[in-house]
Amino acid sequence: DKAVVREQGILHITNMGAILFARDLKQFTRLEHKGLRIIIYNGTGRTNGGREQTGRLGYAIGFTKALTWLNERLPSREEITATRREEIPTYPVKAIRELVANALIHQDFTTSGSSPMVEVFDNRIEVTNPGAPLINVLQFLNHTPISRNEDIADVMKALDFCERRGSGVDRIVEECEKHFLPAPDFIRGDNSTQAILYAPRLLRDMSSRDKVRA
Repeated sequence: DKAVVREQGILHITNMGAILFARDLKQFTRLEHKGLRIIIYNGTGRTNGGREQTGRLGYAIGFTKALTWLNERLPSREEITATRREEIPTYPVKAIRELVANALIHQDFTTSGSSPMVEVFDNRIEVTNPGAPLINVLQFLNHTPISRNEDIADVMKALDFCERRGSGVDRIVEECEKHFLPAPDFIRGDNSTQAILYAPRLLRDMSSRDKVRA
């Protein structure tokens, strides 16, 4: 009921309705830069960009499609058993799903000119959204989450695109442990929130900061 409003007998889509269900976000001035941007880099820096995609669909109808495009381009390893050959993703699919959903849900829509973004490097994945976190990043694991966009969060949860309230970061950490990955990192920027998933690395190659997070 918050996706549309009726004025003088005419139905108008709201910004919330558009960000969730629009067929083309470019048709909405305030939302044209809010599509999910995914960049696949070659190497560990940003100087050598590869493939890129910017979503134009509303989040509710474009989320699964965007994740499919992303996951198809992430690294994997091959495991061969006695009966079959299987491709095992380097990064946990459930953790990526949760991080991307969180970036969409918790972004600050008042920040103009920036969009939620996923950047894939050879050694990590960075997921960034506009808007500094509302709580200390060190409390993400044990603090009840606070969202700027409760109605959007409710719809995304109802569609089963993310975990129930309060369990998302726990699931991300748990999935990284199951895949023997370093602990994820959460970083507060001046006007952004960033989460980083790291590719597998040996203990001797981990920094002291990595070991503290673990």
